[in-house]
Amino acid sequence: MNLFKRCTAHDGRHEFVAQARSTGPNVFVDCTAPSSKSATGPHHRYAVGTLFDNVRTTGVMESRWRGNSGTGHGWAGTQTVFYNCVASEYRVNAPPGGISWVIGCGTEATSDKNRVRPRSLYWQQLRERLGPPGVKAL
Repeated sequence: MNLFKRCTAHDGRHEFVAQARSTGPNVFVDCTAPSSKSATGPHHRYAVGTLFDNVRTTGVMESRWRGNSGTGHGWAGTQTVFYNCVASEYRVNAPPGGISWVIGCGTEATSDKNRVRPRSLYWQQLRERLGPPGVKAL
C-alpha cells in the first residue's frame, strides 16, 4: 500500500520497481526517468497489484517471466497495470491465472496517439472516492 508520486530518477538502474513478494496496491504516478539504465516494473519473485500511471522512462517497462536472472527471479509480477506510460519498449506477460495490462501506452513517437482518458487512472479513482478536496490534499 505504497504511493510514489512525481518522482524523478536520473541515470538509475531499475528506477521504479516492486521487489519480491510485494503485495499491492502499490502505485507509481507521474514519475519520470529521463536517462534510465534498466527496466521499470516488478523486478522479481511475484509482486502483485502494481499500477504504473503516467510513468515516463527512456528504458523498457516490463512485467514478465524472468527465469533464472540474477538470483532466480521467476515471475516478476502479476496484476500489473501500465497506464498512459511512455517507454522505449514493453515486455509484458503474466503467469498462469494472472493478468497484466498495457493501456494507452506507447513510445516517445507514439505516446500522444495511444493515450486514453482519463489522463490518470489513480487520480480519477481518488477523485471518485474522495472528491476534489481529496485530490487537492495530495
